Amino acid sequence: LISICFPSALAYYITTKVSDGAWKEHVIQEHKGRLSFALDILGDRYIDSINRKDIREFRDKLCKLPPHRFNRKEYKGKSVDEVIAMNSHKRLSVTRINIIIEAVSSLFEWCIDEGILSSHNPAKGLQIKDERSVIEFREPFSVDDLNKIFLSDAFKDKSRVNEAYYWCPLISIYSGMRLEEISQLSVDDVYFVDGIWVFDVNTNPSRDGRNDKQVKNKNAVRIVPMHNKLIELGFIEYFDSVKRKGEERVFFKLNKTERAPRYGKQVGKNFREIIKKCGVQGKKSFHSLRHTFSDFYKKRHLQNDVFRQVFGHDIPELAAKQYGSRFSPKQCFDEVINKLEYKLERGAY
Repeated sequence: LISICFPSALAYYITTKVSDGAWKEHVIQEHKGRLSFALDILGDRYIDSINRKDIREFRDKLCKLPPHRFNRKEYKGKSVDEVIAMNSHKRLSVTRINIIIEAVSSLFEWCIDEGILSSHNPAKGLQIKDERSVIEFREPFSVDDLNKIFLSDAFKDKSRVNEAYYWCPLISIYSGMRLEEISQLSVDDVYFVDGIWVFDVNTNPSRDGRNDKQVKNKNAVRIVPMHNKLIELGFIEYFDSVKRKGEERVFFKLNKTERAPRYGKQVGKNFREIIKKCGVQGKKSFHSLRHTFSDFYKKRHLQNDVFRQVFGHDIPELAAKQYGSRFSPKQCFDEVINKLEYKLERGAY
């Protein structure tokens, strides 16, 4: 076994994961962010000296830390213990803590495989049991919320700043598509087929060979019919104007950076600001639009296999999944998208 200090093992782990291509570009910063908690709390010690008790204490400190510690002025320059002593009423969520613990556990597993550690992983199985039901994680918007948002000047004015801030929320609420699926659309991903307009969610490379699209899993690759409301609101006119300019991406003003390696980062942040300005209550974000879409069909007992295909979820029935062909865009439109109606106030889309 090789006895090395924890920071060196961590740096070696990150470098190897990146060079081996095990981490895609858009998740590198996320992984580093999770592991930075371990570096801050466990500190500079030999990695083989870290035991189960150390990881339990690490987990206990995570439970006392506030969210967004690295981005808040009041925590700048302070140690973990100093931040904990400030006793913030906001704490890291159970989900976030478990993701961090899992990241650290994966690091130790890798160290075992590399011969840096023996066969003991001190972080294995130390995630916190989350007593909340799954449905509590997914808070949809109410009709009142949607009226507040889509009737507001805060929303309508966004189209003049960046068209993506206007169209991405509308596409999500009328298609159930994820934020990044919408934000990364190329002009080749929007087309007319079977008598309807569709969004094609895929990982196809760009015209210059770039492979920067991302999907959550294999079920996310799908064709989603366009709701007539989007056409009525003028999306096709906007889309045609983008094509005339010779742009490759539908929302060409969005960009990726090293710190924000997703096209949708700007849109999500902007939408959170709109929610706040509109006085919408609860734990709601851009992703709540997707939950709102899903909730419409759930309440009407319409979450069948056709819905699951449109939504980008696995089709559980073996016969349909293994032996049946995919449902056509027209069938998806007729049986899912065309049934969607929120009954909003006039002018609220």
